[in-house]
Amino acid sequence: VSINLHDMSTSPSNQVCTGLIKANYTNTISESVQLVQQAGIDGVNLNYEATNTNCSPTSDPTDPVASRDRFTNFVVAFRLAMPSPAYLAVDTFSGAAEDNLEFFNVTGIAPNVDSMFVMAYDQDWANFSSPPLNCGSYCFSPVSPLNTYQFNVTKSMQQYTALVPASKVILGQPLYGSRGCVGGASPAHQGLISNYVNTTYLFASTIASQTGVSSLTKHRDPSDRVSEWDTWWDTDWNCWREQYFDDVVSLGAKYDLVNQMNLRGVGFFTLDYGGGASELWNLLDVKFATPTPWYSLTGYATSVPATSSWGATRTDIFVRGTDYAIWHRSWAVSYTHLRAH
Repeated sequence: VSINLHDMSTSPSNQVCTGLIKANYTNTISESVQLVQQAGIDGVNLNYEATNTNCSPTSDPTDPVASRDRFTNFVVAFRLAMPSPAYLAVDTFSGAAEDNLEFFNVTGIAPNVDSMFVMAYDQDWANFSSPPLNCGSYCFSPVSPLNTYQFNVTKSMQQYTALVPASKVILGQPLYGSRGCVGGASPAHQGLISNYVNTTYLFASTIASQTGVSSLTKHRDPSDRVSEWDTWWDTDWNCWREQYFDDVVSLGAKYDLVNQMNLRGVGFFTLDYGGGASELWNLLDVKFATPTPWYSLTGYATSVPATSSWGATRTDIFVRGTDYAIWHRSWAVSYTHLRAH
């Protein structure tokens, strides 16, 4: 179950400052733990989002002034109140481990939680004004870039694992994208003109079959090389539209990073945005549930593998590539090799 409190203002009496007064958070903890036990829930996720600010002092000397310190005390107290082996997770910002001086005290929180769900998304809003884009106002880019941009998944995971064990880190990924009206069918990273919206994976991935869509073209981001971006003429909005989102290619590249860095796993905002899309679940199965390791042959597939055989010693595997061609590898195995294993 997730307990949420958000307030990004710097007011000394904002909701997060007030909620993290010891007298208040003691009530939050006791009521939450009681309800969790009654419902038989495995654990709690703390989703408090704020900026580090100086809060109004209280009469209790154990209430720190900094909201960062108040939140750390809250996490410590929550862990102490939870029955073993109940699970405690905390949601954190992707850039929090860069200097570890902001609202989330990564090293102070880590010993008291089972995991940190790193919200590595909405990075397009942090990246548009920085190199390599340097846009004067919002321009489109990956919601969760793999690399290259100022804020990206690879850098964030490196920063976190430099401070805390990889077994404490969950990579949070978006099952949504961004789209809006732009000036034309190309290039990537066009400036937003109007009608910005976030769109679910289910909607973004099926754009080709939607009404009002023509002249659709699909691409890979020229910087991180994996994120999908599309443009099309939209008669519903009477404009060219551009969208960025994570499909199975870009998600798969980041799952590879999770495995390479031996992170605790991957999580999503939010599962219902992906619904029952079989390609999403198949990809998770391929990357995390297979009993044998996978080795990179470079490149990315846009479909799950299909296998075939025309003989007892022959195996053929087919996938669709990012160029929409069918790619093929084959193996011929001797009977003696098969019998030996």
